[in-house]
Parts: sequence; structure tokens; C-alpha cells
Amino acid sequence: TQKEIGRNESDEKSNLEFLIEGKTKADFVLAENTGAKISEEVKAKFSTLGAVEYRPILFYARKGNHNIQFAKDLIGKRIILWSSPEGHEQSIQSYLDTNASSYSNDYVIKDVMKSYGITSSNTKIINAWPDKITLKQDWDVWMALSLPRKDSKVSNEMHEALERGEIEILDLKNVLGIARNLRYLKPIVIPASTYSIVRNFPSTDIQTLAINTDIIVRNDLDSGLVMALAEGVQNVFSASNKLWDKNEFPNFTQYSQFDPNHIAKDYYKNGAPFLNKYFPPYISTVISKLFIVLLPVITIFWPLFHFVPAAYGFFVKRRISRWYKELEILEKNYLKADAHDKEELLKSFHIIEQGIRSLKIPFLRGKYVQELFDARVHIELIKQKLGEISPKRNLNT
Repeated sequence: TQKEIGRNESDEKSNLEFLIEGKTKADFVLAENTGAKISEEVKAKFSTLGAVEYRPILFYARKGNHNIQFAKDLIGKRIILWSSPEGHEQSIQSYLDTNASSYSNDYVIKDVMKSYGITSSNTKIINAWPDKITLKQDWDVWMALSLPRKDSKVSNEMHEALERGEIEILDLKNVLGIARNLRYLKPIVIPASTYSIVRNFPSTDIQTLAINTDIIVRNDLDSGLVMALAEGVQNVFSASNKLWDKNEFPNFTQYSQFDPNHIAKDYYKNGAPFLNKYFPPYISTVISKLFIVLLPVITIFWPLFHFVPAAYGFFVKRRISRWYKELEILEKNYLKADAHDKEELLKSFHIIEQGIRSLKIPFLRGKYVQELFDARVHIELIKQKLGEISPKRNLNT
């Protein structure tokens, strides 16, 4: 209701108009494509969760009391309708002279009548609002935006007349041609006997125009909420009725004023994401967002965690191997050297020994402790061989 979305009953504007103007607490609304011209700036702020239904524009007449075959035949007739003052300040007592809001159903009705050649000077428009439409009122044609149903707009006697077959739906022969000029309206066919099989009502297939109805949502709405909305929309509006088949709605068609919401479109096509099978939509969305953030981080740091230790290990072993090579050369040269050279080689040996003992491994020291221990043992063995110090002292140093 208007109150539920933060609207004042006296404001009387369409849901979509309030959403666009930002004068409602709602984040989404059920709105009809009225053919209003919407700027690209506005379209960028909203999207559609899909069409959820269409409302046929129908003309009824008392059976046998008319000769109406084409839209132009409505000119000069007394046309009754029911319209609250939505989108303008006054009720539609002089309907065609009222500037209806381009977001309202009144705008559609006015546009349709204009295309039919109906003007305030050649046709009398009767608005029954706020009373119900009755048989006793002076009218030739009854215009409605739905199949016959019991509501606050039509009296019980009207429905009884429909049940008795005293009122019939007009089948205007040139409706498809009119649809070519009013591109925002959807041409449809209501098959014979749709309303009543027993009475064969309507008695023939009815070609008419229909208003497409979408659920419009803010583009800045949290993706988890959009996913939950899309799921709810599909559950509620995918059922069949007299006018459409099961799973025909929600859908995305040319009769929508806004671009499809990509989250809803993906949901209708592929179903719920894997995480939604185990978590509520808002939690699965948070997890998905975290994954999107962490994926590039993992992509960058995984190779680092994998290759850095290997590179570091190569660096440590290379340092130890360098001392080993120098020790091997020193040992070979010492056996062939004279006394003076041996003295110099011993000095070199002490430098190598000091280098190995002072070798620092700041990271992953435990992983290379065996290599360090082996290097120091080899130093002691070479010392013994060269006769520098005793073996017992060497091992305890």
C-alpha cells in the first residue's frame, strides 16, 4: 500500500514516480510501463527484476446494443471507466482535458484514446470514481484494465450481467495496427472461453493491447537483497493463470522501460549460486565478495609462498657450498705446500672456519641446521687431518 512504502495517501502519485523522485523509503516498486520518457540519467539508477504480469486494456459493451468493430467506432460513444486521481489534482470527470502524470495508468488510457481518435469534443468520458460502475449508469462502453473480477470498482450486478452473458468484450479488429504506433504496449490474444468455458466467454479470440508490469529496483541495493528479491519474484510470479502459462514470468522483454538487473537475469537463467544451497542469500553474497577480494591476493601471494622458500634455500646452500669448495682446494694444496705456504693456507683455513661458524640464517634456521652441523663437523675433521688441534677438543668446540 501507499502507507507501507512511506507515501501519503493525499499525494496520489504512481509508485515509480515516487521511487524516481526519492520520496519513498522503498528500494523497489511494482510499476507499469506507461510509455513515459525516462532520461538516461534516471535509467542508470534503476533496473528491472523482470516483467511479472501484463494487464489487458479491454472494452466491454452490452450485448446486441452496439455495432463496434474498429477503434474508430468508439468515437461518439459514452465511455465509462473508474480512475482515482493518481498523478493529477482532480478526478477524471473531464478526463481528456486533464494532464495526467506520464507514470500513471491515466496517461496510458489517454494515450490509447488519442490513438483511437477519441477527443473531449467528440466523445463523452464518464469517470465513476469514487463510486462503483453499475448497469444503471448511462454508458455505452465500459473500459477496464483487467479481465472481469470482483473488486471495489465494479458493482455485483455488473458481474452478474457478465455471468449471464449480457455484457461482452469487444474485439477491435485494428488493435495490432495500433500496437505498431504504441510500441510500449504489448499486443496479446485472449483465447475464446478464457473467462468461462460453460458460457463460452469471450465467444471469440480477443485481440487487445496490454500494459507490461515490472518490478523496478535501485541499482545501489545490496546484491544479497537483490538475489533474495529475485528468488521471491520467481516463486510468486511464475505460476500460471488465465492469461499466461507457468514460468512465463518473470521475463525480460522489449516492453520494459529499464535494463535488466544482471543479478536477477543470471539467477533466472542459471539458478541460485552454489553457496545459496547452504547459506541464506545475504550470507552467501558476503562470502562471494570475500572470495572476489581474496582471489587476487591468493593469486599474488601463493607463488611467493611457494617459490620464496625454495629460492632462500638455494641461497643458503650456495653459501655453504662456497666454503666447501674453498676447503677442498685448501686441503689439496696443503699436502703439496712448503712450510711458508702451509702457514698462509692455515690462515686461509681459519678465515673459512670463522666464516662457517659465523654464518647467519635469519629465516627457517631449523630447516638448515643439519647442513650447518655437517659443515662444522667437516671443519673439525680437516683440522685433525692437518694436525692443528686434537680431535677431542675439536668435537667439543
